[in-house]
Amino acid sequence: MTTRLSQIIFYIGFGYLILALLLVIAHDFLELFNISPNVVFIYHLYRQGSPTEWLQWFSLSGCVIAAGFLWGKLSERQHAATAAFAFWSFGLALMVLEDAGNLRHTTTAVLTSILHSDVANPRDMMDVRGRQELVIYALLGFLLIWPLLRYGRKIPFCSKSKKFFTIGYIAYAVAALASASRHQGNWYVHVGGAIRRLTGKDDSALWLGFEANNLANAPRLYHQTLDFYIMDYMLEETLELTGALCLLIGFLTIISRVRTNAP
Repeated sequence: MTTRLSQIIFYIGFGYLILALLLVIAHDFLELFNISPNVVFIYHLYRQGSPTEWLQWFSLSGCVIAAGFLWGKLSERQHAATAAFAFWSFGLALMVLEDAGNLRHTTTAVLTSILHSDVANPRDMMDVRGRQELVIYALLGFLLIWPLLRYGRKIPFCSKSKKFFTIGYIAYAVAALASASRHQGNWYVHVGGAIRRLTGKDDSALWLGFEANNLANAPRLYHQTLDFYIMDYMLEETLELTGALCLLIGFLTIISRVRTNAP
């Protein structure tokens, strides 16, 4: 059952990512068709509350349930790796809150207003919040990495689950480091701008029209260009969904092995 479910999740999840990328290439970059002047898939497929995020929430919630199931199942057997799945359950639950409720943004806003109310320069404020986000990411990272460091050899991995966990951890690590450092030198805009120039979109009527009609009133200057969203939305959300899918498939593979080896 779990093997079949992991296959379904794999094909649906990664099939969606491939389809989304093809739509971005065909519509946004090649402009083979035009749905509306107010639709750019770089923005609409990956923004907050988009289908990409729905799949992330589903996948991460599935990880919490799977880790909780393994926590209970292995505790019945007094397995040495039981605590690993307890850590994962808690850490992944926080990740769901972060992804669905922007936990880090709320936390950094509160901390900044209390500890750094004297910072007036917007750029300096972004640097302060960036450092605070690094601390939050470090906490989430600890909750996810500690089980591997402490109980790694005792966790009932198989070769398949190891591969998916490795890909999942790498995808989330890259996404987290990129997101936490995005305000340093405004490198998201620079890299996104380079991609835009390489693909010849500097004078695209679709891109310029979308920015003028939908992003011109954004409170921050770098939010007024699709250059930023190439990185913040398309790249980040693709990495995060890849990570969530791989972790979920990894947990389901472990469940399958635990059931097969049931006493």
